This record gives sequence, C-alpha cells and structure tokens, in this order.
Amino acid sequence: MKKTLPVFCLLLCCNITALASFPDTTVKGVYIIFSYSATIFPDSWRTAAINANGKPITYSEIERTRDVAIKALNKYPAPMLAANLKAVYFLKEMAFFNTPFGGTNSADNLYLTSNGITLGYTNDYIEQTFHHEFSSILFRNHPEYLDTTYYCMEKSQRTRFYL
Repeated sequence: MKKTLPVFCLLLCCNITALASFPDTTVKGVYIIFSYSATIFPDSWRTAAINANGKPITYSEIERTRDVAIKALNKYPAPMLAANLKAVYFLKEMAFFNTPFGGTNSADNLYLTSNGITLGYTNDYIEQTFHHEFSSILFRNHPEYLDTTYYCMEKSQRTRFYL
C-alpha cells in the first residue's frame, strides 16, 4: 500500500501536467479558449427565450482545433484581428432557442463547435466555419469596404441587384 500511493500521486501529477499542456492560448492577440462556462456568452443570449448553452469540448479535440484556429488566425494581419476579434471559444456543442449551432459570433468573439472528425468536424469544416463567422464580424464592423451589389446574366443582359 505504501508503494502504491507514490505511484498513484505520480500518475495523477502526469495527468494534470498533460491537461496543462493544452491550455487556452493567444495568437496575434486573440484568445483561443477551450474552457466552458455559460458566462462566455453575452448576457442578452442567456435569457430564457434564447437560452444559450453549450458543452465543453472533449479533451481529445483540443490540440487539433487549436492547430486549425492558429492556421486560420495566421491568414489575417494582426492589426485587423486586434481591431475586430477578442476571442475564439471552442465547444463540443452549443444551442440557442433549443436549436444546435455549429458556429456563431458576437460583437468581437467567435463560438465554434468541434465534436470529432467522424461526426463531420474536419479541419476544413472548422476552418471554413471560422472564416464564415469572422466575415460576419467584419461585414458588421466595416460595411463600407464591401460591395453589396452583384450581377446576374439573364438572356444576355446584365442585371444589377442590390442587397
């Protein structure tokens, strides 16, 4: 019994060290956060009507999703990120209005889910969702830089539409 206690303590310390090896991190001033509490969502989302809620990401997904987030963040200049994005939160799942969401955004945060490659949360899917949600923040913050007209070819005539 006396010999098993030090071995148990050693194993426990190793597991705590392993958990600490994938902490929340910062890239170009943007926090990448894997810990979950309901307070990550804006107060207005935590009303009874919206009922924002989530589940913490599975430990085995952290390293992969962190690498995807770093890749995505590195596609943007640091000043652009600093002006528009504070944090990226990763969850296993989240829901609003009792409906599951794969990703969403607030004024300056992204909320993304990852629940394993076998369930469709591939690296490409996660990165695509990142860019999709970040583009919503950029559109909201800088509409003057986006052309909101598009053209349609119909019967050899160019028709202009406005969004």
